[in-house]
Amino acid sequence: KKKIDYSEVYFVDCISSSIENTEDDANCHFVSEPYELDEIKEAIKVAIKKGYTLFIFDSLSDFIPYEYLLPVGEKFIYKFIKSISSALKKVNGKIYFTCDKEKVEEALIKETLPIFKKHI
Repeated sequence: KKKIDYSEVYFVDCISSSIENTEDDANCHFVSEPYELDEIKEAIKVAIKKGYTLFIFDSLSDFIPYEYLLPVGEKFIYKFIKSISSALKKVNGKIYFTCDKEKVEEALIKETLPIFKKHI
């Protein structure tokens, strides 16, 4: 409705495929399931190769309902964030993570906090 030009925006959608049939296009990759961290990571790396260097990850707290589907004791979210951050560092890129303020004390989120330079 607003006629926004999304030609310079790349979306990695982690929810839609689990709800409806989706097809990737030039500006969007649909991840098969919201807990597929390797697939999300690879989609972001593809976007980096396409020249995208600024990312907004909405939201870390969205992993909490899928926590039981992630391997335990391996700090998967922490490793996931470090991997993405390392890939972006090579291209002078940046990533911003959002998180529901009420979920910050959840163990899954709490383990990631030391990674971040700044908490707002």
